Amino acid sequence: LDGLGTMVLLLIVCLLACPPFAAASVPADHKRSQNKSLDNSALGVNKLAKPHWSDLLKNIPLGPYRLDIGGSLRLRFENPDDFNIQRYADQRKSTFVRDGFVLHRSRVDFDLRLNGRSRFYAQFQDSRVYDSDLGKDDFTLGCPYWNSFGLRQMFIEHRHINDTPFGLKVGRQSIFYGDNRIWGPGEWGNVGRYTWDAVKLIAETKPAEVHFIYARRVSYDDGRFVDNH
Repeated sequence: LDGLGTMVLLLIVCLLACPPFAAASVPADHKRSQNKSLDNSALGVNKLAKPHWSDLLKNIPLGPYRLDIGGSLRLRFENPDDFNIQRYADQRKSTFVRDGFVLHRSRVDFDLRLNGRSRFYAQFQDSRVYDSDLGKDDFTLGCPYWNSFGLRQMFIEHRHINDTPFGLKVGRQSIFYGDNRIWGPGEWGNVGRYTWDAVKLIAETKPAEVHFIYARRVSYDDGRFVDNH
């Protein structure tokens, strides 16, 4: 199967293993959060605040479910002098020595909370570069500046299956630990490298939370809506 077929198959398996439409009890941490909110209200801490326009895109009711819509837009100017992303003192072209350009990256994401323990997440991304002397053909494994609109992440996650400590996270996802200090995708690059088609088994126990992962790295490929491996 190609990348898209594999991802769809994994999502179907996860849906069969942990149906999102099954009833789920309210997690204990959610109850604690509600109680804390009530306590703060009683103390006068939780005062009415002026709503932000983006609040309209959060917690959108869809029947028994809730949807958050988010995104980001990033523009960055770079002007490397006597080096570029490939090498130092690049003399192949005179313009490679000093190259000023603008990087653009936009993302939009949809986070659907199916119940207290499950969620479906999808993220789309468009990355481009303007006025760079390095073109797509100057890179063998894909231009790190350019990856036109396509799917970046799409996964389903279900925690505490049948009230057990175990959960699953299946689909195309970024994997990160320790606030990206131990392991994680770099965000400086324009295409947002290192996403994975992965199956993650999560065991939440009192001593520790343990993750077992099987994954294949996704290679960014401009011109494909769903990148392959």
